[in-house]
Amino acid sequence: MTRPTTRRALIGGACVFALADTAASAKSAPSATVSTRLARLIALRDRADAAFSRYDAEVEAPAYDALKAIMAACPAEPDPPHRSVQTTFINVNDEVTRLSTAGFSDSTARKMRDDPTWADMGADQPEWRQAFIELADLADERDAIIADQQARREAYEQRARERLRIDEIQKRSDELSRREYSLWEAVIDEPATNLADVLAKLDLMKRTGRDDEDGYLLTAISRDIRGIAAGGAA
Repeated sequence: MTRPTTRRALIGGACVFALADTAASAKSAPSATVSTRLARLIALRDRADAAFSRYDAEVEAPAYDALKAIMAACPAEPDPPHRSVQTTFINVNDEVTRLSTAGFSDSTARKMRDDPTWADMGADQPEWRQAFIELADLADERDAIIADQQARREAYEQRARERLRIDEIQKRSDELSRREYSLWEAVIDEPATNLADVLAKLDLMKRTGRDDEDGYLLTAISRDIRGIAAGGAA
């Protein structure tokens, strides 16, 4: 699970990582260790991330690779041939014209046949109007064949997904991803008690490479720094 990347997010992320470099070079900062609670949250997040990565590599990716192979081996049905109407008409260039599903607008033909506001269209050219009505019927028949082909392929894929337990695997993957992300947020939201905590958070941000959507990370780190400064002043 990732936050969407925006220009604002990229700018915010750059600011956060600039803070990391600044904090890391602060030679006058007193020595301190990461607080026990934050260290535990980071460890839990890292374990959750490892579990997600392991599941992806050992279960999810192989299952989707197998599904891809099954679908690649599924015989493809050829597209139904295009057909031409029976009725011909003389076009504006005095040429005999026969409409086909391969080269004319199906939507126009369907309007000619179905739309009441087009009822008088071509009334003085009955062959022209009849040709378009026939075209609409042929287009409907061809679309129905294509829809049946797609339905058969989708049913074939669904059977494969059931054999491979794809939906079950995806659900478990989502659960692992949500757990990792929830723990990541818990780390970021945990109040820092010293500079070591701030550096530990910044290190996690860099390791995960998540963008700073709407200044979320920058706000959290700024809050931590203000809290530490206020405690030091007291």
